[in-house]
Amino acid sequence: MKWTEQHDVSLCREVLVVQPFQWQPKTQERGQAWTKIANELNAINHLRFTVNQKSVRDRLKLLIQRFKRKTRDEERETGINPDETELDMALEEIVDLTDEANQEYEEESEKKKKKLEDDRKKAEELRQRSLETLGETRKRSPEDKVAKRKNRKDGTETLAYLKHKCAKDFEMRRAELDLKKDELNESKSMANAMQEQQQQMIQFQKNMIEQSQQQQGLMLQFLQQQALQHQQFLATQAQQQQQNNQLLLALLGKVNPK
Repeated sequence: MKWTEQHDVSLCREVLVVQPFQWQPKTQERGQAWTKIANELNAINHLRFTVNQKSVRDRLKLLIQRFKRKTRDEERETGINPDETELDMALEEIVDLTDEANQEYEEESEKKKKKLEDDRKKAEELRQRSLETLGETRKRSPEDKVAKRKNRKDGTETLAYLKHKCAKDFEMRRAELDLKKDELNESKSMANAMQEQQQQMIQFQKNMIEQSQQQQGLMLQFLQQQALQHQQFLATQAQQQQQNNQLLLALLGKVNPK
């Protein structure tokens, strides 16, 4: 992807929010922090990011190198007081926080080394004391130890400003997600309405078919009844004709007796 100043500003904002330097280098926690930063950047809608853990880490390293070189060049010049951009402010805060974290890691490492050395000395001293006389042991006196710690310059105002910018970006992203959610719900409602209309049409056609079948059944039943009545009428006519024939034969028999 092509990095622009807006991309770099978004990267620095996420770094200040997650602060991966609060974990020691080459630890699982720091790696997870860089992965989280990459995922958050890839989720931004108004800027196109295609980054991973390594690419964002390398990009920040390059930005810090440029910032330090730019700062040294400006310090060598006289009468120059350029306006600080948001990117400069963010990088300055990141450099300060990183330096402080590195100093704490070094101090912690020194403390561990010193503790190991003190434990070794104490063990050696205990071994020596076991060989010394009681009088020699009483002459010993404890040594005073003084710890010093360097505090970095106060960056509260810068950090507050950058956190405010991050909050505004988060609100904008949230508004975009809400808008997409509303559009999705509207599309879903339209799809449900169309599906319901289709079901109503299918039910109407089904009712029409059932009514047609019922009417056809009634018509068939009526025709069957008509046919039955016609058959009964014909049977009645045939019986009447037979009776008439028998009556006529009887009359003829009376008129012309054998």
